[in-house]
Amino acid sequence: MGCFATLTIAAVLRVAAVDGSFAETTAVAPAAQADEAEAFEHFQAGVSLFEEGDFEAALFKFKLAYEQAPNYRLWFNIAGAQLELHDYAGAATSFRRYLEEGGDGIEAERREQVDSELTKLEGRVGVLMVNSDPSGSSVWIDGVAVGTTPLEWLVNLGTRRIEVSADGYQTSSSTVSVPGGQVARVAVTLTRVPLRERSVTTERQQTRSDSPSPLPKTSAGPSGRGLRTGTWVATGIAGAAGIASLTTGILALRGDRSVEEMLDEPATRDSLDSTGANARALAVATDVLIAVGVTAAATAVVLGILSERALRARSGGQTPRASLVRSSSPTFQWRF
Repeated sequence: MGCFATLTIAAVLRVAAVDGSFAETTAVAPAAQADEAEAFEHFQAGVSLFEEGDFEAALFKFKLAYEQAPNYRLWFNIAGAQLELHDYAGAATSFRRYLEEGGDGIEAERREQVDSELTKLEGRVGVLMVNSDPSGSSVWIDGVAVGTTPLEWLVNLGTRRIEVSADGYQTSSSTVSVPGGQVARVAVTLTRVPLRERSVTTERQQTRSDSPSPLPKTSAGPSGRGLRTGTWVATGIAGAAGIASLTTGILALRGDRSVEEMLDEPATRDSLDSTGANARALAVATDVLIAVGVTAAATAVVLGILSERALRARSGGQTPRASLVRSSSPTFQWRF
């Protein structure tokens, strides 16, 4: 874990064994005492995790301890975990918090140690200054929301991804190289979103609202009246086809009887063929009309069902849906 890790553990043991800041129980209100007890549990867990090399989890626990019962000594341990994670900007910020909050309570030897660490970190961090038009735009650095313009932010050296956004404007995304120990300046002029696109964006934002709201009732297909008209038309076609098929069927049967009678009596070949052809044509027409009638009847049934559903939906019989509710959970800020 390196030299600094050893120093950090020593500082941890110093807080726990010598200062006894979490263990103090005399003249403390019950609520405050409970907070300190819970903070000390987080603190001890952070020490164990740090010794095991799980620096991210240790950092999480140290921050929990500070939030539960603020103690300036914890900033030293937080900075140590951030150094192990190569978060140099975070470590520099934590060291400064340690010096500011500790004040005269910090021993000269420890202050010199922290000043030495800050000197080393100067070459590993830089200042990012972001300005925008319009001013007050939101800024993200490497995907983390950090504030609004004009902004001055301590970051690790290297290439940083910057995003700047504001309501009614297109989001600007760019990268900037930040040298160690120097200031990198970024000036962004946002482009207004056309009114039509802005309204679409607003609608999308509203659908992501944390408050559930019923969706407006809209027509998802043909209206109930149109479906009912189609039902009556299909019923009429089915009825007409039924009557026509009955008529042609009767005529086809009569034609067949005529052919049978002509076979029993003297008749010419031409008249026999003509009468037979007519009978066969009427039989085919009867089959076609029956098929049309059946299809029309089935269509009428389907349209009738759809019509009833459409009318129920228009009258409020359909259960409205609600927009997705996203739960939010607290997150830890990695800058102080």
